[in-house]
Amino acid sequence: MIVDSSALTEQVVTDVMASAYDSAGQRCSALRILCIQEEVADSTIEMLKGAMAQAIIGDPSLLSTDIGPVIDKEAKAGI
Repeated sequence: MIVDSSALTEQVVTDVMASAYDSAGQRCSALRILCIQEEVADSTIEMLKGAMAQAIIGDPSLLSTDIGPVIDKEAKAGI
């Protein structure tokens, strides 16, 4: 994903979190590289850190879980 200064930071963070962590990062379209324009990098990264800190990792059968386990050891090694 490439982010320039015209992007809305909140939308970038929402999209990054969804792309990188939905399906525990196991989709072929999962985010692998994030390039952020220098002028907005610090604020975007800080907001992304906050979103990551709030993400709940756990049992996928619970609605409160944001990120569940991967399917097997091979999938874990590939992330």
